[in-house]
Amino acid sequence: MNQFKSGIFITAILTGILLLTFAVYVFPIPGTDSMVFMPTAVLYSKGLGLANPLYFVTKITDLTHTNRFNYYVPFFPFFLGLLGKIKPDVRTLFTICALFSCTNLLLYANVISSRLPKNINRYMKALVLLSITYMATYLLPTVGRPENFTCLFVFLVYIIHLNRKTLDKKVHFLAAALLFAFMLATQIICFYFCFLIYVLYDIIDSKNVWLTIGKNFVLFLVIGVVFCIVLALSPNGLVNTIEGIGLHIKFVMTRNDNSLSSLIYFWIMAPLNVGFIAVFLLASYFFGGEMMGKLATVDKQKKIFCTLIIAAIAIGLFKFVLYASPTVYNATEFILPLTAYTVLKIASITRQEKRRVLNAVALTTYCIGTLMLCRVTLLFTDTMISGKDYASAKKEVQQFIPKNKKVIATNGLWSLFDDDINNLTLLNLNSYKPGDTLILQETYLPFPLPVDTFTVVHDWRKNEPVNFLGITIAERPYGFGFIVCAIK
Repeated sequence: MNQFKSGIFITAILTGILLLTFAVYVFPIPGTDSMVFMPTAVLYSKGLGLANPLYFVTKITDLTHTNRFNYYVPFFPFFLGLLGKIKPDVRTLFTICALFSCTNLLLYANVISSRLPKNINRYMKALVLLSITYMATYLLPTVGRPENFTCLFVFLVYIIHLNRKTLDKKVHFLAAALLFAFMLATQIICFYFCFLIYVLYDIIDSKNVWLTIGKNFVLFLVIGVVFCIVLALSPNGLVNTIEGIGLHIKFVMTRNDNSLSSLIYFWIMAPLNVGFIAVFLLASYFFGGEMMGKLATVDKQKKIFCTLIIAAIAIGLFKFVLYASPTVYNATEFILPLTAYTVLKIASITRQEKRRVLNAVALTTYCIGTLMLCRVTLLFTDTMISGKDYASAKKEVQQFIPKNKKVIATNGLWSLFDDDINNLTLLNLNSYKPGDTLILQETYLPFPLPVDTFTVVHDWRKNEPVNFLGITIAERPYGFGFIVCAIK
């Protein structure tokens, strides 16, 4: 068993090193959501305020028209930018994100290795090791969203819950208050779900329901005070941020990007969280069974309060997660406790037939996810061999930046312009005009310009699909290849 525990930590360390390597080379290309948060961190690290000239929502939420970052709680770009002052650079910021991911993997390895039963079979051992590499796809640092922080906060709350009987009560309260306050200042929906689940278990385990409710009410007040202090200390202040978030919420709730096909994609097929539906359903299965067992043995008061909390969680799931397919990230940020909870529950099952079925579902999911991580690694290798890496692209693109004019580029290339974000404009296919110079990425998007509307100034793409052992693993390369076009 000691050898297996060492294997768990070695797997976590090697996977963490892989994520750090990706971060240093800014790979994969920062996704579309990264431009919502990361440019703000870049500008703040350079002493240029907490602003984002790239995200169109600032036109709605910032009434001063200075692109202030007030459409979202600020802790992620604020703290990341503060740390990034060590060496203001995109690579520094993504490396910091990767360090958070590495911390998550090591904490996961510690929790699992310390709580697994002594005698487990080889299938269970494979399940544990593959769960680590599977989770790494959720922790890729260049996603560039607040979940990079909240994944850690959530898992630390899970850890203090696991150790609630041995932790000093004052230490437990203080740790919970700080973690929840930072969580609330980073991602509000994450706090909503995590706090409700925390209170649910606290009430179920309590000896005095009203005393527990009172304690958690005080905890909520302390969280609120610390949250307000964090917002007040942020560059845009408490009042301005609250007003901006209110305007953003009105805008967000008008989203209708939901359909059966998009739900299937984001919950099952998306490369960065492939098969998440299986993880979610397995955890829900164990959670439902655990709640039914616990509620059957508690008094009427506990049943009422717990039922109300479970109802609030269910309503939140439909209101904040399922209302738009891409918002699956409001659920995937719980991947660490969901996976740890599921793996430990499967390991504790005594009925062999039941364990085999659940083990097979989880093992298949983790295998597929691990293959996706292998795919990303192969695409990274292809990028480095082709020379279409971040550093080379940044050097190459400089010669095509128009002097004294705005640079127009597609979303995925924003990180190449971290030295002058304020002069970058992201491409809007409805607003470019003759004479404009456009810099278009080759990754993710099909070529967006109509034939005969442009002249190719420079083609720095790697056009062929990426193959491995004769199998096409990507239709387009995942590097920073681009093409420069002048509009006729």
